[in-house]
Amino acid sequence: MWAAHRGLYGSASQAELGLIMVFNFDFTEGMYKGSSISILGLNSAMNPVWEMAIIGGTGIFLLAQCYAIAQTHWFDHASGDAIVGFQSNLLHNLVSLTKGLFTLVLVLPRPICRTVADVVHVLDAIAGFDYNDPATKEASKYIPYGGYVQFLKPYGLTGKRLGVVRSPFFKYAKGSALAQYEHHLRTLRQEGAVLVDHLEIANIDVILNVTEKIEEFGQDISLLAQATNGIGNTEKAALLNLAKLSRDGFEKVMMENSLDALVTPGAGIASFLAIGGFPGISVPAGFTGQGVPFGFSFGGLKGTEPKLIEIAYGFEHATMIRMPPSFKPSSFLYP
Repeated sequence: MWAAHRGLYGSASQAELGLIMVFNFDFTEGMYKGSSISILGLNSAMNPVWEMAIIGGTGIFLLAQCYAIAQTHWFDHASGDAIVGFQSNLLHNLVSLTKGLFTLVLVLPRPICRTVADVVHVLDAIAGFDYNDPATKEASKYIPYGGYVQFLKPYGLTGKRLGVVRSPFFKYAKGSALAQYEHHLRTLRQEGAVLVDHLEIANIDVILNVTEKIEEFGQDISLLAQATNGIGNTEKAALLNLAKLSRDGFEKVMMENSLDALVTPGAGIASFLAIGGFPGISVPAGFTGQGVPFGFSFGGLKGTEPKLIEIAYGFEHATMIRMPPSFKPSSFLYP
């Protein structure tokens, strides 16, 4: 997997080599092609290890946050050239919620936390009806009496019907990651879930055609969207098309198979959830041979947060995959 690195820097210290830097890693191939992450911070190249903030991203890393640990592997005092390795630890799109479940006022539209329990406590704090936000009125009917903490059940997978859509999500999983995904599917069964495997979503290619659209429109599409002053006929037609894609795809599969949730490796299900305002949650599922973390995502229909919490917490409790992030030297520099 390759990423183009571009940005700018300026001197930030008179006493030592310190550079204030802002730069992007733009992924140019693989499942992350067309996406990027943005890093900002002080580059203390003379220190053996230091941290820099990940402040955002695009594409699959939209709303990413966390940090990158940097390590100087080689430095030439004469020329000032250096080789620096970055280990990026990302939290992105960990939880999406039923549209309108809470008011968005300059905050992230989903909790991003360490564990499922942390997510649920945040959700209990932010979910509710806001008289100044009409969107929350409709969604408030989904908020359970007594809150969401009651659904943190270690054996919440028992009896849940989970749909597995393999194509195209599993083609991005290779080697040890693919083996771990298959192992987790067996774990879901062992914990009492009923798996409906090899399902297909009719319009999956249309919904997942993110890379082609990025190449077609470029980043200028965001500026054009920002410049609009309302919803006209074009926007209304687009909304109707999104509703049709959701109705004929994700919703149809869920209802025809009486599913409690769909499960996919990585964050591939996010596109389906986004177009319909559906809830979803991603839970740590393992690490590649290079130490890169990956997750399992569960998504459901509107108002199914309680079921998704039971499923995610049950999976987390059964696997205990999460580990605190730690720095490992870049394998591509030292094979």
